[in-house]
Amino acid sequence: MSTNLPDTGPLFTPFVVNGVTLANRFVMPAMQRGMAADGDPSASLAEVYRSRVEGGVGLVISESTAVDHYSANWQPNAVRMEPRTIASWKRVISSVKDAGGVFFQQLWHPGAMRVPGPDGLPFERQSLSPSGLVRGDMQSGRAMTREDMDEVLQAYVQAALTAKGLGADGVEVH
Repeated sequence: MSTNLPDTGPLFTPFVVNGVTLANRFVMPAMQRGMAADGDPSASLAEVYRSRVEGGVGLVISESTAVDHYSANWQPNAVRMEPRTIASWKRVISSVKDAGGVFFQQLWHPGAMRVPGPDGLPFERQSLSPSGLVRGDMQSGRAMTREDMDEVLQAYVQAALTAKGLGADGVEVH
């Protein structure tokens, strides 16, 4: 009896992407778990990532990690890449690597999605985005200048270099 099932064998074989070897084709994508305190990734987050590798995931992509720029940070339970969080990121990345996994750091900037929380208190400095608008015509901060774009670009570059220095195998720009 023929079932015509697809060949799933390739899912379980090593795969090389740009010089990085993955044990298989199973990837844990970036998801926000809220396992941070004031942007600092928790030891529990490191254990979640490690357990996924031990369960068979070949590549772990971090939470959306805010780059070190004032307009990228606002959620206390979302992770950030800034000088005071480096030791925690080292622990997170090492936990994945020690378990045999590959780690990519997802780097992001929220743009106009950076809106005040339930307390409604305004930010000390405005949010920045390409248009200053969110959801159509709703104002959120202001449109970026060329100088703002250069600053945010440099924050991405620094975050990528920091992640690489901590042992990350790659970055995903979000």
